[in-house]
Amino acid sequence: MRFGLTQIALGIALGALAASLGGPAWLLAWPALSVAIVGAAYLGYGPRVFGKRADGRLSIAHVALLWPYYAVAWGLWQIKSRVRDERPYDEVAPGILVGRRPLDAAEMPADARLVVDLTSEFPRSPTTRAVARYECLPTLDTDAPDLASFRALLARLEHEEGPIFVHCAMGHGRSATVAGGLMVRRGHAADADDAIRRMTEARPLVYLHDVQRRALRAVLKRPEGES
Repeated sequence: MRFGLTQIALGIALGALAASLGGPAWLLAWPALSVAIVGAAYLGYGPRVFGKRADGRLSIAHVALLWPYYAVAWGLWQIKSRVRDERPYDEVAPGILVGRRPLDAAEMPADARLVVDLTSEFPRSPTTRAVARYECLPTLDTDAPDLASFRALLARLEHEEGPIFVHCAMGHGRSATVAGGLMVRRGHAADADDAIRRMTEARPLVYLHDVQRRALRAVLKRPEGES
């Protein structure tokens, strides 16, 4: 929620600046609207503001509307991916790989048979197209999938032949949340906390925010009425 409020406040500030200066400053109305819409996503509207489709493509209309935000997010992701001393992916359990959105073919696990993409703000990486099987569950950064979608995804993945490459932007939160659920479902971890510990051992910068930890624990509980 804090990030959403910050984005809304930034949008209001940019809009007010554009109105007070007038003239060319009205160009600030575009980034003002862009960040305000993203802020609304974090305040409840959800990842659909980015218009990401099941095949990993982004809606052209959404990209045009949110272009100022995309430009900043894309630039920061490029910088962090290139300067951070971290492997592009790590095997956190047998057949389960967690990593960042691949920059190029060299960062793509050569033996991956299924790609699970958790980003909402980026299109499918072209380097993952060599893998025929692709699952996309758009999720906001630092957030977790809604419980029903999360459960459905784990049900589809639980008996899937691997290796499965699960990625988000940097391979620290969203991807680890899903991978943790899969680890417990497959018997590679005793519970959510054990899964997080094991993932952190394999990929030290893995970090689940509170909402992601709560989602992981919730998705592993048996639904009421199930024995």
